[in-house]
Amino acid sequence: MATIVFEGDNVLRATLYTVVAHEEEVTRKAVRDLAVRLTNYAKREASGPARVGIPRRNRKGELIPYRAGGPGVVSGTLRRSILPRREGRAGAYSWFVEVAPGTPYSRRLELGFYGTDSLGRRYQQPPYPYMKPAREKTQREANAVFARAWARGLAP
Repeated sequence: MATIVFEGDNVLRATLYTVVAHEEEVTRKAVRDLAVRLTNYAKREASGPARVGIPRRNRKGELIPYRAGGPGVVSGTLRRSILPRREGRAGAYSWFVEVAPGTPYSRRLELGFYGTDSLGRRYQQPPYPYMKPAREKTQREANAVFARAWARGLAP
């Protein structure tokens, strides 16, 4: 019977731990990069031109809709409030970052609101999505961002 003993197992284990720790740091930086992209895209989406006035009727009595665009920027508070809120581990080799607006009216702008609020005011506010399009655009870029980060970070 022949026995083979590998004496370098501690060296191999230490090397693998180093590679894994480096991979986690590279992944975390890539997630932060995606958070910056998502934040910037959302701010850009929330910066559409303002609707013009109240709905009007033309000479034939037909309703002229609002000009296309977003809710319009009055003070910039919504844009300033879109920030990365939380970051952390989502499991082994997984990281997450949460980007969200911080204004009370941000959900109403994203989803729209039709009806009466708690103060009895009636609204017919159409949705102006800004987070969803930004998330979709960032998601399409995610694989390329990770591939570049891992290629740079794990190259010998």
